[in-house]
Amino acid sequence: MITSSDRQLLQETYKNSKKGMDTINMLLNKVYDDNLNYDMNLQLQKYREINAKASDRLIESGVMLENSAVDKFKMWSSIQANTIFNTSTKHIADMMIRENSVGMTGIMSTLMESDNATDKSVELANELVTFEDNSIKKLKNYL
Repeated sequence: MITSSDRQLLQETYKNSKKGMDTINMLLNKVYDDNLNYDMNLQLQKYREINAKASDRLIESGVMLENSAVDKFKMWSSIQANTIFNTSTKHIADMMIRENSVGMTGIMSTLMESDNATDKSVELANELVTFEDNSIKKLKNYL
């Protein structure tokens, strides 16, 4: 059994990594720059790795994973609206930077509130924060 702090932190890590995976999957077919495509695929792999770790811990603890079809549709609609007239490398990179920033802020906020979380959960959340920070730095090269 995990503590409520662990559950909250793992759920936020799961949610943010899942959103990162979904965003990249929805954007990849709009990317025409080979280097950006490659970097986004690397990001996708890392999101999958972090997501699998978080989901495994949650499932082991008997926590049901939430996958909202409504949230996924809202994200898809937003991506379609934001790329209808502009699929430039710069614009896609900017969208990814904004998405990474939002995710990073969310997980950092949850980290601050998770005083009783175990080291394992904190390490995974910090891995996501570090990864998203590094992704932002890499994506800035495309602006």
